Amino acid sequence: MNIITSHRYTAVPASWIPNSVNYVAVNADVMEVYVANSQGVPRRVLNEEDVQVLIDAAVAQAGGVTEVADIAARDALTPDGVIQVYVSDAQGDPTVDSGGAFYLYRPSDSSWKKTGEDESLDLVLNWDSIQGGPSSTPAAIDAAVGNSHVHANKTEIDQISQNAEGEPLYAGQLIRPHWATEAW
Repeated sequence: MNIITSHRYTAVPASWIPNSVNYVAVNADVMEVYVANSQGVPRRVLNEEDVQVLIDAAVAQAGGVTEVADIAARDALTPDGVIQVYVSDAQGDPTVDSGGAFYLYRPSDSSWKKTGEDESLDLVLNWDSIQGGPSSTPAAIDAAVGNSHVHANKTEIDQISQNAEGEPLYAGQLIRPHWATEAW
């Protein structure tokens, strides 16, 4: 049966004690952990810096994002596949007022497609492309809104009211039925 021991160091030792967990103080704020096997061969536990190096390598391998200074530098690139580029000063693009923007290179048609920008994303919507939108035209909707309280008989409608008892009034007078025939 192997007994595991633990040890504290202020620097990495020249050799490791077999079957041990070792804590090495790198500085006042950082400590590294090493585990030595039965032959005294250590393996270090990953730290934050190691994880960042792994992330950076994975992003670089996946293509990541290339950063360039301006639109001219973006256009000077010769990508051989899909890449994403961040242009720090994208004001050379007429749709960008200020700041940077992200672009995706599309080898299928050798074009750059803006996917985002520091300021905002420009969207131009076509009325016919709105799913579930009204069948009325914008002009018809504008006319309906403009005429929403226009009535040919508005003067007469404005004279309809009611008294304190809730009885209907017209021009301030009770509305009374009129008999077509008064034979009794």
